[in-house]
Amino acid sequence: MRARELCERMLAQAETGAAFDWNGLRRQIADEFEQAETSEDRGVLLGLWTAVMDEVERRLRDGGQTDPLAEFCGARDKDYKIFIVQESLVCGNICAETLYAVTQREIVAGRMKPHHGLRQLAVMQIATPHGTRAQA
Repeated sequence: MRARELCERMLAQAETGAAFDWNGLRRQIADEFEQAETSEDRGVLLGLWTAVMDEVERRLRDGGQTDPLAEFCGARDKDYKIFIVQESLVCGNICAETLYAVTQREIVAGRMKPHHGLRQLAVMQIATPHGTRAQA
């Protein structure tokens, strides 16, 4: 399924008032992310993932569930980093140029702060001699 199709299906499901299976949605997004062929599709999927995670975080916060909230936020951060690194891999190695482009897209989209550790790594790596995607 393409990223936009998943988005449309998720919106239609939300309109029906169906139960909020956030973990199932998370898995679907991750599966689609692995198969996505373009940065645009991966950006759409990360936007969906962010919306789902924001809703879970809001529900935990509103419910006063501080311990599960802290655990959830840690897992959320780990998931996000995995998505970014996964997108930046070329032949099993992080491509500095791709990581830089991905983190730039994420900053522009508002999903990443400019001081995020992966952005700082991208800036540092792009400033030093590095292999390119074309050389892979």
